[in-house]
Amino acid sequence: MIRSYTHRYNYSFPFLDTAGVVTVDDNRVGPLFEHTFPPALAPSLSFVGVPKRVVLPRFFEMQARWVAQVLSGRRALPPEEEMLRSVEEYIRGREAAGVPKRLTHVVDFDLELCDEFGQKRCGFPRLEDWKKELFWSAFTSSRDDAESFLPRQRPRPGGLALPGMAHRPVARRMTRTTTGTTCKLVRRIS
Repeated sequence: MIRSYTHRYNYSFPFLDTAGVVTVDDNRVGPLFEHTFPPALAPSLSFVGVPKRVVLPRFFEMQARWVAQVLSGRRALPPEEEMLRSVEEYIRGREAAGVPKRLTHVVDFDLELCDEFGQKRCGFPRLEDWKKELFWSAFTSSRDDAESFLPRQRPRPGGLALPGMAHRPVARRMTRTTTGTTCKLVRRIS
């Protein structure tokens, strides 16, 4: 299982030799059935963490549970040909919609799609409506009022706040770049 821990990256797996069965082309890893299993190598090889703009860690937990269930024999994958056909249909649909290849794995926070994936693939419970509303409220607030949206400070081991940051308001400033969104913490002068 290949796992990714970062959120803004270009895919590269120099340590993985699949004899060309799995490739990375313009940041499209493929072919991957449901962004997880390469049909020709499934279930012995799986990828968890490839999709972008998903609810974290929820979506990756769904993928991991699905992989575990497949490996333990509790769930079966479709035949290789069916998985490959599904991947090809997905890619054709994205291309017809004008989605660039490098954005193949962008899910764009589609909570309904994530719920359907979780239920269908591993029996994961749907996200409750109030949690969806909370997610969208926080997402909208952080996007629309990025200058004053305050991230929650994480306590350090021992319960101490970051030195020099305690008791000082911090704002997140978001800037758009050609490679994605960059977040910077900016100390307010008051």
